[in-house]
Amino acid sequence: MAVSSSQHYFRVHLDLPLAIQVMDPSGGAALRPVLARQLAVRARDVLGRMSASHHGDLRDALGSVLQAVEALEREVEMLHRKMFLSNQGIVLRSRRVALGGDGLTLLGPGIEDDTPGEGERVRVYLALSSTAGEQLLIVDGLADGGEVRFDDVEPALRDRLIAFVFDYQRRERRRELDSASSA
Repeated sequence: MAVSSSQHYFRVHLDLPLAIQVMDPSGGAALRPVLARQLAVRARDVLGRMSASHHGDLRDALGSVLQAVEALEREVEMLHRKMFLSNQGIVLRSRRVALGGDGLTLLGPGIEDDTPGEGERVRVYLALSSTAGEQLLIVDGLADGGEVRFDDVEPALRDRLIAFVFDYQRRERRRELDSASSA
């Protein structure tokens, strides 16, 4: 299913560590960090082909080990991306935003201080924390005042953004329900 650029995504309002970098108009794009190799994904494929009836205990043990390896790979990827940002002089600042799968809007006071100009190509660095762990996403977009519309986003990356938005909303609703029931 193709997603049209006119489709509007659900957005949540939150404080989020981010940085917006104006891209070089001469065509020289900023370097992107190299992602961690997904060895655990390949191992999980092999594990999936193992027969549960013949290798049940071994399969369960390997599944647990793979979960640990996947968590370590995510942590290594996050550290690598943080080092990349540090080497590029990019500093993440907590900002109030409305975030969705299609982009973000800067909210609150002081947005004029570091808002890219209208029509500028930007690269947005987002530090997302969820129940699945911490992620640093890099998304390109087009600035329009305090709004950044993400464009040419890979489906897997857009899925991660949307999953974060819904997970955040779920956690906020749970927090509201918990505080209402305790009052």
